[in-house]
Amino acid sequence: MRITVGFPIKNHVEVMEGWPITRDNLTFLIEREKNKAIKILLSVDGVDVKHAPLVAMGADEGVSASITIRSDEYVQLAINEILKWQTVISGIQIFDINFDEYEVSYHPETSDEEEKILLKSYKGSYESLNNECDFEQIGRAFCVKDVDVERIEYTSHYRDGRLAFEVGRYIDAYNHFFLFLETRYCDGKTQTNLQTKLLLEAGHFISALKESIKEYSSHGAAKSKHLEPLFSPEATDEKKVKCIINLRGRLRHHSLKNPNRWDPNKHDEYKQPAQLLQAIVSKVVINSSISDIYSKDSLKMFQDISTSTGFETKLIVHTKRLNKEPALTINMSYPTVILSSKLCRTVLINAIEACAQNLQHFDTVRLDAIDDRHGLDVLISELGVWAYTKERAFEFSDSTEQASCIFERYRGGIVIKEEFSVPINASTLKIHHAWSLLKYCFERIDHANPTTRILSLKIVASISGRPILNYRVGAQIRN
Repeated sequence: MRITVGFPIKNHVEVMEGWPITRDNLTFLIEREKNKAIKILLSVDGVDVKHAPLVAMGADEGVSASITIRSDEYVQLAINEILKWQTVISGIQIFDINFDEYEVSYHPETSDEEEKILLKSYKGSYESLNNECDFEQIGRAFCVKDVDVERIEYTSHYRDGRLAFEVGRYIDAYNHFFLFLETRYCDGKTQTNLQTKLLLEAGHFISALKESIKEYSSHGAAKSKHLEPLFSPEATDEKKVKCIINLRGRLRHHSLKNPNRWDPNKHDEYKQPAQLLQAIVSKVVINSSISDIYSKDSLKMFQDISTSTGFETKLIVHTKRLNKEPALTINMSYPTVILSSKLCRTVLINAIEACAQNLQHFDTVRLDAIDDRHGLDVLISELGVWAYTKERAFEFSDSTEQASCIFERYRGGIVIKEEFSVPINASTLKIHHAWSLLKYCFERIDHANPTTRILSLKIVASISGRPILNYRVGAQIRN
């Protein structure tokens, strides 16, 4: 089998002719449009067909097939070989090659291989960074008027770090993430002691550092030799900050005389440090973004624009109570024309809060939202049978029993099921506790990823599996 890896050329380079150059089992080729070089390719002959993508039919419901890519070593081989060529040619002509986006194709060399190569090509790209954002988040961001020039600059380092991390350039990613911290907090100071002092005084950073260390304590990052002080119980905040700074210093300087030098073409050793630093910096950036996007000013401007231009959706929320008292009917208006799972989440939280404000959350057992235009269900959320009993309480069968949140999320055209534990500080749950638990679950999911699209969610007792609460979006949204 022949494997061909191609990389786009980003700058304008004119090449009058181009034909394959074969060296041993490697063939180099510049692809052209007229006289412009657009792509450089490397083909490797005689590759065992076992390196072709493995395509297996899915056994799980909703999964049609799974694809396993098994040619990573040949992508890396292509990068290394083309880096050599790029180094030699740089004195004559600069080729700006995009090593982050590439295409791999598989060509059978025998009839037997033809049957075994089920996937002929695939592209590597930034698709892993693609989240399905609701336009409301994007639109509100347009409504934020005042953004400091300094913030634009240091956030650029974060963005470059995310891009570098996703394509496996972990050394570059770590350096970009640290440049974010250096630019954001260190006020031009570059000495280790001065940077340590300034970072220790940065409350947002220290909070994100402690939170990330706690999250990654059972992760592979805790075993990285480069991060040992961060996960040591005896380490002070000062030692932890210095650990991050010292690794930055090591990765910023390079000497061929040093036997322990890092290889700029081998990044895997630094994946875990980059992953942890990304988690720290992401928390700082996300907090700033959420503060802006969900501020009262950006919300009001976005709502005013939506209603004045007709981009508005009206919903009616019906509540069901156990007491024989009037139940709320809530009319809501939202600046969107798309009924989405994110809109459902917002509607539900607002309805729960409205019930609490009207002292109705002690006996409300069901919430239904309907699209005012078509009369179709938008969402339904209901407590379990326990809420209809005389006691109106959920009793845990075991003193050690907790609750679990099981939810379905949509991403990239497929539905994924996830689960996490919900802390319970009592042996009995009342109705208002259950609604508070639901809000907690949504907030926790949003904190992990604000773009998560939740299609259904249920809270159950972790041991017995008895349902505490169920939530699901309407069929028109799920489909």
